Amino acid sequence: MKVGGTMTISTNCFVYSWSDCLNLGSPHFEVGSLDVQTGGVFSAFGRGGRGSYSTYTTYYGNASRGKGPGSSSNNCVGGSHGGKGGNAYGGASGPTYDDEMRPYQAGTGGSNYGNQWSVSGAGGGLVYVTATNGTIRVNGKIDASGRHGNEFSSGYGGGGSGGTILLESRRFFGGETSQLIAKGGDTTPQSTVHSGAGGGGRIAVWCGEPWSASLRKSRKVISETPLTGYPESMSYLGSYSVDPGTPTGSNIRETNYGTAGTIWFCYVKPQSGNLILVR
Repeated sequence: MKVGGTMTISTNCFVYSWSDCLNLGSPHFEVGSLDVQTGGVFSAFGRGGRGSYSTYTTYYGNASRGKGPGSSSNNCVGGSHGGKGGNAYGGASGPTYDDEMRPYQAGTGGSNYGNQWSVSGAGGGLVYVTATNGTIRVNGKIDASGRHGNEFSSGYGGGGSGGTILLESRRFFGGETSQLIAKGGDTTPQSTVHSGAGGGGRIAVWCGEPWSASLRKSRKVISETPLTGYPESMSYLGSYSVDPGTPTGSNIRETNYGTAGTIWFCYVKPQSGNLILVR
């Protein structure tokens, strides 16, 4: 999707970024600038890989396994992405995937218990915005979190993993009300099955000169917290999270917890040296 000028998400307005729930194909927003105002939301919440679901012994597709590279064939496991999903029965979680510095994939849905009525959480989608020569300004929320594993059933569904937020621009600013979120989906474990929460997603913010695959390491400044030495290019005062989902209720085991995803704030320095122009 291309917007030549400024794409503005005003207060109490929403833009939804949907990924294909089966193959995780996702949109890319190319804009002049992006302005997410206070109370505005750019959302890919639960819009990634589909969570598995079944009605007792009636199966719909691959009922026990969520969609996405981080899925597990074990029952009631949370989806993985930047972090591992929580598990049940001691069964292994799915693998983590995607590039930490340049993530571009949506999150994975949780798995369920195939012979019970259960609905697992969908993974978070992808919010990928490029403003190569412009500004990304966030005072509202950008949310690519996974969905709750038992939002529509009781106890047998794993949480979806967090999705991806990838932002690249000349300048990046966020006020105190801004939020960048790619959390895993929660779950409410059942007494005998103990479903797992979703693993955290991935967030990467790039600003300064345009990124390219051939960038030298010396031109990149990379931090897990907002950069402070480049006031003309980056200032972020808001909150951010790639935490795993939270198991709730009275039937929680240690294995129900997933692990956190990844977040990076990156600045590309200008090319050093002299420029000679010959006409």
